[in-house]
Amino acid sequence: MSSFLSKLAPLVIALRGSKRMFRSEKRTLAKVARLQEHPVSAEPPAALIRSHIVSSSDVGGWPVYIVTAPDAAPTRRCLYLHGGCYVFEIDPVHWAFIGNLATEAGVAVVVPIMPLAPAGTASVVVDAVADLAAALIAEVGADNVSILGDSSGGGMTLAAAMELRDRELGPLHATILIAPWLDISGTDPQLVVID
Repeated sequence: MSSFLSKLAPLVIALRGSKRMFRSEKRTLAKVARLQEHPVSAEPPAALIRSHIVSSSDVGGWPVYIVTAPDAAPTRRCLYLHGGCYVFEIDPVHWAFIGNLATEAGVAVVVPIMPLAPAGTASVVVDAVADLAAALIAEVGADNVSILGDSSGGGMTLAAAMELRDRELGPLHATILIAPWLDISGTDPQLVVID
């Protein structure tokens, strides 16, 4: 059974103009250029900071936030990679999800603020995310680390999990992909059917 929010999602997407913006290369590139000129803040919203324990550090030049529920001392870590077509910054909806995940699953959610395209290429981001996951594995063990990503973050999650596999670091507790963007080439003929 579909939730109310999942039924509301197509309307929200239409009202935000997301489909319209991505209809042409010119519109998409113009939006990306505007975002590069006037970047959106990636910091957690005040409401999350009031309701959770939020710490931050710099890891390899990236801000990395750790979100836990109050009065919690979780041993498990969840590395969360947000969606946004590789060009949009993490937004309040992602932060709300992170807060709920920390509370409901009882995990420390580790949130790297990755560089966005065109500067944030796969050759840079995949290795850095895998390095961050490897550090978490060294801290608490592979069976206490999960990687979770939605949309483009889901594609990045899969790429990082494959890198960890190739490094032979042991199986993670979980690798979770939420509506992952796996065909970034956009060449799958089924895309026309979905649109």
